Amino acid sequence: MRENFLQLNSSKTEAILVGTPNQVQSSPITHITFSGQNIPLSTAVTNLGVRFDRHLTFDTHIKHLCKTSFYHLRNIAKLRSTLSLSDAEQLVHAFVSSRLDYCNALLIGTPSGSLQKLQYVQNSAARIQMRKKLISHLAVTLIHESDPNRFKENSTLRANNTKLSFDIQNLADQLGNLTQAYNVSESNNKNLSAGVEELNKRNQELETKNNNLTQQIQNLTTNWNELNVSRAQWSINSYCRQPGKTNCQACQKGWLHTEPSCYAYQNPRSRGWKTWEEARENCSGKNSYLAVAHDFKEKEAIKKESFGSNGFWIGLRVVNKKWEWVDGSNLTDSSWIDPPDPVDGHCAVLFKKKDTWSSRRCNATQQWICQKKALSV
Repeated sequence: MRENFLQLNSSKTEAILVGTPNQVQSSPITHITFSGQNIPLSTAVTNLGVRFDRHLTFDTHIKHLCKTSFYHLRNIAKLRSTLSLSDAEQLVHAFVSSRLDYCNALLIGTPSGSLQKLQYVQNSAARIQMRKKLISHLAVTLIHESDPNRFKENSTLRANNTKLSFDIQNLADQLGNLTQAYNVSESNNKNLSAGVEELNKRNQELETKNNNLTQQIQNLTTNWNELNVSRAQWSINSYCRQPGKTNCQACQKGWLHTEPSCYAYQNPRSRGWKTWEEARENCSGKNSYLAVAHDFKEKEAIKKESFGSNGFWIGLRVVNKKWEWVDGSNLTDSSWIDPPDPVDGHCAVLFKKKDTWSSRRCNATQQWICQKKALSV
């Protein structure tokens, strides 16, 4: 090793003498010498996560496997009431089943008494996962690789468990966090029975709330159906029963029709003028929106029926230093507004006698124009 510039780390090196009990007991060997260092013989050594004993009975490995599995099962059991079935299944597979399946081909020929211990681990995992006191109806059995009819199935299961191993570290962190949270919660309760009673109470409250919400949904559905009928009647009254009109109109009373939209020019006295946001809310209350213009035709349609010299709010404002319409689209032609440079907090105002719109602070008050889609009549 020294010729290859390597050095033996005796504190991390183990040696074991394998044989029958008589052979091991009668052997005079107590250590081996390697690279000038004495390495004492151990009763058990670990290689790739598997514990080998001197007689290859794997009793030490099975004992450690059961101890580790029950440690994780106890932690999962504490959290089981807060976990869904799928989450509990993932935790059991990640921390227990994957350990039982790992290198289980080495257990070929192991006495049934030793395998029964692993069977008990699986039974316990199934009880915790399914939240059952008895699992007589659950078929939980160790698949032994000495059975050729089950070898292929077991190989497939091991391949699936290998994929799960990649998630073990992440799940371990989550389990640690959940365990810590549970311990904090447990420290605030005087005893477990009181905590269970509280959880049952909360569960009943949630069931009651769920029932109430279900009833509310049913009531809302009924109200929605009634509202649809009322809206239909309102549409008939608004569009088809206008004074002096014999046919249904594209726009309701008080709205001007310029295909394909209807426009309402809100021109109250100066006391009733609104800020841009207030005007937007006013239009929304009329099932409409502040007027928009995506092309020159729509731009002229807005201006066509406008009047006066005070100006009207339209649905254009500066968002993130860009002119943006209320429908989320951007202004396509910056020459339509003066000045064209967008300033945060500014909105657009239309004037009858100007070909371009003016930029003004949104908290100023103006008249405004609402727009909605015209009916096809």
